[in-house]
Amino acid sequence: MATPAILGSVQCLQLAKNYAELGRHEEAAMVLRKIVAAHPAQGEATQLLARLSGGTAAISPVKPVGRNEPVSMRQRQAVQGVSRPVSGCA
Repeated sequence: MATPAILGSVQCLQLAKNYAELGRHEEAAMVLRKIVAAHPAQGEATQLLARLSGGTAAISPVKPVGRNEPVSMRQRQAVQGVSRPVSGCA
């Protein structure tokens, strides 16, 4: 069982959000119930749990990025598998 410190962490709440976003609502609800039990004043967890219990999606899906959307150099490097900045022509 997770400690109250872990249940009160940003990472634990993010785990529940990730589960909800992936459609794994049972897992999200389980994590959220544990968070709320340990920290009843945790408003965001309570709201997400209420949304999941009500049958509505807790988090809207991520908007897909079109191929014509602006891309940062870091994103471009990640896609191309470049681990260091590209400098000038050699």
